[in-house]
Amino acid sequence: MYSLPVNSYLPINHCNLPAKILGSLTFQQHPVTLLLDSVRELHHHFFNHLDTLYSIEQRARVFTDYMQLHFLLNENEQPNTSTITKNKSGRINANYLSLLQGWMFNSNNRDDAIIKGWVESRFGLMPRWHKTAIKIAEDNAYSIYMHERTTGGIQHQCARGSARFTL
Repeated sequence: MYSLPVNSYLPINHCNLPAKILGSLTFQQHPVTLLLDSVRELHHHFFNHLDTLYSIEQRARVFTDYMQLHFLLNENEQPNTSTITKNKSGRINANYLSLLQGWMFNSNNRDDAIIKGWVESRFGLMPRWHKTAIKIAEDNAYSIYMHERTTGGIQHQCARGSARFTL
């Protein structure tokens, strides 16, 4: 039976299944419901509303609307125009659509480090590759990944010359 390398997962995560199971072939072949800690409870009105909808199109529209409203995304901003924005309250937002779209085309960039970091923090699955193989957390490759994870979007935006916010 295949098992994850010891250095590929964290001992804790923020969901109902341990990382060792999430990364296993067994989970891929026999998936079960995955719940992120407190998400359903914090957004229960949203999920209750989704439960009343049967059309995929309706559910997609409600999801998009909810994401824009809840995370104060600028409705005029389209994917690929900017990954990082400042919302009306001055909080820096990462546009999830741009992050995902960027990841689809190049899963080895700074924005990708943000997504990998989200997966690592929520599911406890550590990245095994970011520009090069990451064997253990003490590798220089892991340090490079962590640097890009924590500064990726901000540095990327500043490098593009954005005047939307200052550091």
